[in-house]
Amino acid sequence: MPSMHYIRDLQGATGSRVQLVEINNTFWVRKKVDIQWVATEKAFYKTLEQHGIKTLRTIDHPDLGEDEMLLEYIPGETTLENSSDAAQYQQWGRLMAQIHTIRYDTPLGYNAVGDMEPTTWKSIMEKYVATTLARAERHDWYGFTKSTQHEVARSLQHVINHTPDYYSLIHGDPHCNNVLVSAHGLILFDKNDEMFSGSAYIDLAIVLINFPNGSFTTIKDPGYSGDHRKLAAFINGYGRNFIADEMLPYYVVLIAFRRMNSPHAKYNKEIILHTLKKL
Repeated sequence: MPSMHYIRDLQGATGSRVQLVEINNTFWVRKKVDIQWVATEKAFYKTLEQHGIKTLRTIDHPDLGEDEMLLEYIPGETTLENSSDAAQYQQWGRLMAQIHTIRYDTPLGYNAVGDMEPTTWKSIMEKYVATTLARAERHDWYGFTKSTQHEVARSLQHVINHTPDYYSLIHGDPHCNNVLVSAHGLILFDKNDEMFSGSAYIDLAIVLINFPNGSFTTIKDPGYSGDHRKLAAFINGYGRNFIADEMLPYYVVLIAFRRMNSPHAKYNKEIILHTLKKL
């Protein structure tokens, strides 16, 4: 195998170290995370490829540790965050619909040593909610009133008690900055490692939070003035108007609350307060 040469550091997701490397005159992205994340993300890309969905190629190399992976590097790529083209948001909706048609009998996840394990949605959500509430406790519940804290807790319990109608492949973090715009179409990357298959509402809630002025919330910020148009295009591409689904607002509260400390959480508090009124 040709040797790997370091070129420069790249910006990566929280908890990862990302470098541009060169192997045999070809550039690759070397990503260091943990074993669970590597197993989950590589399996996600492989599954997309098996279903004819454009994705990033991965290769093995003897210099990689168990907690590392090599991903295809696309030069000059940008992300959907920088786009106002409704056609690209419609394409994003179609892409997510394709992913959600890949179904499984049970929710699946990878453990700390990289093995896939069947589990239950209730156990996944119990752990997910527990870590979400523990994080909130460490940050004094982000300044929410006691009354709102109780409403949030009730909403999260509703998610724990929810039994999805089906389990699909999920990305787990499909915000606009995790969607590459390439000459060959849109490509999802940086898959969340906490679950492999589960409720599509996890993905759809994250998509909605991308558009704080698009559905459950009204934000008087000119930077989000295009949200209605972008979300309408996404829904059109997805092929189903999921906005009215009874369970979706509960997942929106969960995701927005879990990500209160995210750099992309500018309006998560408003999203939570507005969404709670709809429950």
